[in-house]
Amino acid sequence: MKPQIWLDDKSNVDLGFIVRGTSKRPGLPSTVDRTLSIAGRHGIYDFGADLNSRLFVYDCAVITRNYKELQRVVQGIASHLVDRHGRPRLMRLKVAERPNQYFNVRYYGAFDIQRIMGAGLFSLPLIAADPFAYSEVTNDEVNWGSEIITFEDNYPMGYTGGEVISVTGNITHTVTVGSGSLSVRPKIILSGVGKNVSVSANGKSFRISDLAGKLWVIDGHHMTVTADGGNGLPNFDGDFIELYQGDNEMSITGVGLSCTMQVILRERYL
Repeated sequence: MKPQIWLDDKSNVDLGFIVRGTSKRPGLPSTVDRTLSIAGRHGIYDFGADLNSRLFVYDCAVITRNYKELQRVVQGIASHLVDRHGRPRLMRLKVAERPNQYFNVRYYGAFDIQRIMGAGLFSLPLIAADPFAYSEVTNDEVNWGSEIITFEDNYPMGYTGGEVISVTGNITHTVTVGSGSLSVRPKIILSGVGKNVSVSANGKSFRISDLAGKLWVIDGHHMTVTADGGNGLPNFDGDFIELYQGDNEMSITGVGLSCTMQVILRERYL
């Protein structure tokens, strides 16, 4: 029996169940549509749409020697789905057909077992509130020594941008987003000194009035700005940078620059 799915560090084999071929694995989540209907007018006004959460339903089976062993396996699966307080916990779902990608999911709905002696049939529903898949590694972890990435994975040769660079004047820095990825908002780490420091790419930019020797973390994914762990928003002005598939040119300008910068991103997929 080969593993088909993993929930955090355990596969379906580790948990003692088989994933059957009839499982529901959506190509895309449903849409959240923004429309407006006006009396006396045919049709609707369409203001676009976003993607909804993504629901996975895996049809599964447990085959054991007797009903007691079946109960032990079922209890083990149930325990893995919840936290120490008995609440459904967030887990990384990995699937065999999408190597080195994961979804953030939790148990959703009902976990009912159809029992026949030592055998059990059930559906395992999992919901990803964030409908996108993410790379298991960040761009600074893409290197020849990686134990996760193999030659079968879709990372380009010459992958650039995740390294720490020294900034002593106005420069341009290239950051690569791999093939197949959607747009990403990276984490930008600045450390050192410089005033009116501006970072820009793809028509968006932000400015920090004074680095002041602090460690700045501009986290676009979580939309937070910290300086030495504290709130850095009062000295931050502008937008969070967005990077696209391929090579992105980032420009860094400022006065009295003597700092380091690192751009860390995790690729995002449909």
